[in-house]
Parts: sequence; structure tokens; C-alpha cells
Amino acid sequence: MLEGKKIDEVIHDNPDLVIFEPPLINNQYQSISLEQTEKDLKNIMSKLQKELPNAKILIISPNPVANNKTENSLQLNYLDYIKASERVIF
Repeated sequence: MLEGKKIDEVIHDNPDLVIFEPPLINNQYQSISLEQTEKDLKNIMSKLQKELPNAKILIISPNPVANNKTENSLQLNYLDYIKASERVIF
């Protein structure tokens, strides 16, 4: 989302409401580390809050996956990513 400039597109539209689902499925499938996942989520939230101070930001629960116990090349499963996102969001 950060590299693809999707956040910049959202900011450019100047919405009153942002509905954000953390990209945890992609991060797990791409074997992105939990540390990088947390850092990216913090950066996304910080940028949205800074650039859209009057917008409401609704963070929705990530989509469930059929087998959340399957591990990626880092030996991390989807539940590991959910727990990492909880540390940032809550």
C-alpha cells in the first residue's frame, strides 16, 4: 500500500471516512516479517491521521483465511500477523 502509492491516492481524494483493512493476507503470503508489518501499519495510520485530520478512520477486521495455521517461509502463520496488527492498532 505504501510502495504502490495507494495511501497517497486516498489522501488526494480527501475523504470524510476511510475504511481500512490491514493487508495481512498479502503480508503473510509474501513472507513479510512481523516487524515490517507492524512498521508499515504504523506508517499507514500515521500518514492517514496526519494528512486527513478531520477524517474518521475505521479499521476493520482482516478477512479470515481457510487455513490460518499454514506457515510461510518465515515459519509464521496468519494468526501471527493478526496478533502483530493488534499490537499496533489497539
